[in-house]
Amino acid sequence: MAQTVYFGAQGAKSPLSSPSPPALQTAVAAARTAFNAVVTALGTNTFDSGNDPGTGTFNYTGGTATLTGGAVVGVLQSPPTLGRYNMTAGLPPDINTGGVDPGHWLEGTTPFTYAFSLPLTALCFFCTDFDSIPASLSIELWAGGSMFYSGAVSNPNGANGNLLFWGVTSDQAFDQVRFNISSAGNTNVLGFDTLVVGTANAPLNFWPAGCQAWPGGVGVR
Repeated sequence: MAQTVYFGAQGAKSPLSSPSPPALQTAVAAARTAFNAVVTALGTNTFDSGNDPGTGTFNYTGGTATLTGGAVVGVLQSPPTLGRYNMTAGLPPDINTGGVDPGHWLEGTTPFTYAFSLPLTALCFFCTDFDSIPASLSIELWAGGSMFYSGAVSNPNGANGNLLFWGVTSDQAFDQVRFNISSAGNTNVLGFDTLVVGTANAPLNFWPAGCQAWPGGVGVR
């Protein structure tokens, strides 16, 4: 079994008070482009529904992704200095201010799971706020009640409000993905946005340009 991991990270959004998503820097943009090049997307959850928060559970082509566990749809805090933020561009104007809608996202301090009624072979997301409070995140892929892949995720920038992109394609279909979050006293909240699910449409015994060996798979650098 083989998995290909697509990863890029960048520092803190500046300013954190801006309601707009940050521009993607080279590493994050390259990882996202490489993932998109080999995947047919079947559905995306931006956790937004117009000016209102969407839900964690969502439908995709042929199936439903059901969220369980310790994650909730969040909205921009006031003052907006806690490091999580929306990554969905092009939202309609804020109904209260007429300005840019601050948007919504999923956030949590403890593990959560997505179950897929139709098995998938590709998934990606943005994650925000691996900050100065130590936290760990690992992603597990499951099929038929058995885990067949586990990969650690980290952001080397270590700043409040930082951003990473993480994606995976697999030559084995999965029907669950588990997001394992842990931090001292469950104090560090991580944000997630623009969750994309789909199918890998490139032979996975071929390494795309820009890939190299990675623990548990292949990683874009």
